Amino acid sequence: PTYGLVHEYAGRVLLAHLDLYRLGPAEAEGLGIEELAQRAALVIEWGEKLPAPWSEDALTLELSSGAQPTERRFAARARGDRGAVLLDAWQRLDSPSVA
Repeated sequence: PTYGLVHEYAGRVLLAHLDLYRLGPAEAEGLGIEELAQRAALVIEWGEKLPAPWSEDALTLELSSGAQPTERRFAARARGDRGAVLLDAWQRLDSPSVA
């Protein structure tokens, strides 16, 4: 485990991973989320600790364990208009293209 709050990963799209486990909403505001969102895709662990405006319009992903030790469950939920756009775009990534 690391204790870094923000990690950035270069790629086709810059990805910023924020781990909010040890923070409250007021402290999360101090991370410069607005600036990060302008230049990177954000992935937030412990997203329930985000200030409300950020979590009300987002794509929420939930990972959980299944019945078997190696089974993983994955659920995606859109919140708000932006979340719906992101979910639709993501679902199209796995869809076969129609010619």
